[in-house]
Amino acid sequence: MRATNASGEQFAVKRLRADGSSQAQAGADAPAADGRRVARAAFDAEYEAHRRLAGLKAFPRLYGRGLIDGQPALVMEWVEGITLEEAARILAIDAEGRLSPLTAARIGRDLFDALASLEYLADGLAHRDVSLCNVMVDTSRLSLADQVEEGSFELRLIDFGSAAALG
Repeated sequence: MRATNASGEQFAVKRLRADGSSQAQAGADAPAADGRRVARAAFDAEYEAHRRLAGLKAFPRLYGRGLIDGQPALVMEWVEGITLEEAARILAIDAEGRLSPLTAARIGRDLFDALASLEYLADGLAHRDVSLCNVMVDTSRLSLADQVEEGSFELRLIDFGSAAALG
């Protein structure tokens, strides 16, 4: 969800649903309270993973966490742009949706650089859900077309709900 403050700055806000069902990992037979507890623990772990990454270039800044209507919420940098999934559709060179080999290689290189920056964390971290919809092409500085022309993509990894510390 996008939020705007009184100064007009935009932020991304991620909320845990009241029933905890969006991230609950408890079994179907588990009591609702257990599901909410598991969901809250997962949400807290997502916050901690994102907090560790927020200073790295390819990850949105994390501004904090709190409660909205009594439910946990994270406040992050709003990444202006499109998902890599959308970018791939726009950049497709044929009906099958393939990218040019050069564009695919450049995106792969820049995604590798983003993932390689995880090595700078003390205990390491695995994102565990790198997918076309969890990688944004940041277009706040350069349009997608300009990034293709420049041969370099401003990628941001989002959604740390599955991330895990390695150490």
